Amino acid sequence: MRRPVRADLVVWLALLLTAVLIVTSLQPVELSIQALGLHGAVRPDLTPALPAAMTAMLVLGLASRLVELPWPVFQLVSFLGAASWGACLAAIRQPVYDGGEVGTFLGNALSRWLAYLAEQAAWAPSILVGVGAGAAVILLNAAVQSLSGGVQARRLAPALILSPGAAVLADGVQVGTLVAMCGVLAVSAMSSERGRGLLWSTGFALLSGILLFGGALTGFACTAAGVGMLSIYFLRRRSLMIVVAAAGLLASLLAAAALGWSWPEHFGEASALTLADPAGLAASVVVAAVLVAATGGPTHRESWRKLRGTPAWPVMLSGLVAAFIAVLTRPATLGVVPAAAVWLPLLTVAASAPPRAAGTPEGPALLGVSVSAGCGLAMASLGILWSELG
Repeated sequence: MRRPVRADLVVWLALLLTAVLIVTSLQPVELSIQALGLHGAVRPDLTPALPAAMTAMLVLGLASRLVELPWPVFQLVSFLGAASWGACLAAIRQPVYDGGEVGTFLGNALSRWLAYLAEQAAWAPSILVGVGAGAAVILLNAAVQSLSGGVQARRLAPALILSPGAAVLADGVQVGTLVAMCGVLAVSAMSSERGRGLLWSTGFALLSGILLFGGALTGFACTAAGVGMLSIYFLRRRSLMIVVAAAGLLASLLAAAALGWSWPEHFGEASALTLADPAGLAASVVVAAVLVAATGGPTHRESWRKLRGTPAWPVMLSGLVAAFIAVLTRPATLGVVPAAAVWLPLLTVAASAPPRAAGTPEGPALLGVSVSAGCGLAMASLGILWSELG
């Protein structure tokens, strides 16, 4: 085992121990069940844990072969693996959707739709969440391939497919926000590539602005995608693309306003922070930061350690800002851990980068990916314990 990998494991164990100690010490403020947001309206079921474990073993077994696959086949394998993993973890938790846990226009509409589908077939929402997770992964693959090259994208795939963030995608409809965020980043990266025709570049830049608006309607945290989009265009010196993307965003706003939609009202509702229990909220934010870092596993630590070696840092910046916005705008009664943990896939994109810029890409370490996948499975199953305690 390489020395950096051992260091990643030690740091992860320290974070895990710290999270346990903090949660234990803050029991008097009734933190564990409500503020962590692992309760929901959960009907826990461990039956899908076996196919989830089988999916993880299959992905880890194919990790060395992913580098050799043609790009379309690689994307298909990534989608199927991530969709299966996400659907299984969602099926373990099985939350009940009520159309009011997001607080944004499209987010609540999607939640009501999922509630209707759940009445028709209990497994339908989990399947759709898995499809969303798969879509997010192939979009992230495209963004990393454009920013860092195909080698890093292929080596990163197991970490993205088995991301612990899938464990909380079933909370509300955050998977829609994640897909929109990844879409904005992927389209921005592809539109800014040198050598593409003007029509292709401007069309994709316009699409990135429209996706940014649509994602913000799904979840307020998607506004952070604008940070990554601007960073990519500035990094590649494509100032014209910034103007075109802004035009797409403005056109979307004007079209929605013409249809009677009031963005100040809906964004105001989305950003209304519940402060009924300031002590519990403050404690939950502290615990969320530590617990999400621990849930990310060694791969999360490896990604931050290699941050200086990847050109895909705008993706990580977007994920960090999105987690910050999501925590600050999420009602305290829903908890803050799911709001932050859903962005873990974006925070691991540097795990396949070289330790230093212009070096040889390596990793992510399969041992670290295995532990991180185990963290995701444990996080999904943890709702069973919370529901019993409640």
